[in-house]
Amino acid sequence: FEAFVDAEISKELRRESDYLFTLQLRDFLLKKAGLTMPVEFLKRWLYVINEGKFTKEEIEKDFDAFVKLFTWNYLQKYFIKQDNLTVTPEEATAEAKALAQARFAPTAPEDMLANYAKKILEDREQGQKIYEKLYEMKVVEDVKSKIKVTEKAVSAEEFAKLAKEI
Repeated sequence: FEAFVDAEISKELRRESDYLFTLQLRDFLLKKAGLTMPVEFLKRWLYVINEGKFTKEEIEKDFDAFVKLFTWNYLQKYFIKQDNLTVTPEEATAEAKALAQARFAPTAPEDMLANYAKKILEDREQGQKIYEKLYEMKVVEDVKSKIKVTEKAVSAEEFAKLAKEI
């Protein structure tokens, strides 16, 4: 039982540390690239394409986060094209099944998971999110293979502090 609990905790901590690494790498690459975006154009564009769903004040409030995400997407596309990164339908299906399994139970029947995964991928928005997640993972792994990464053990408090800094 203790071995099972240790394995589960280890998996969760690995997932959390991978996520923090992704955020830190994203931050590093955004700073390193030093791209400047056409701020006024993007604000106007957001206002027009959303057809009044957001006021100019709401756009202004969330604009910094939008520009950061927009720039990150731009950088990801660069790496995807530069290094010919692809996500296969099989990878997307496996990710959708993992999502389905997380929503149900680890012991859910395979046919149930397959059907739910198919529905997830058929939904335009959910399918796009899965592909975006997989592409981000591939970009992170691609960049990670090109840089020197030093793993360091930290306490829970230190980890929380690192996460807050992002």
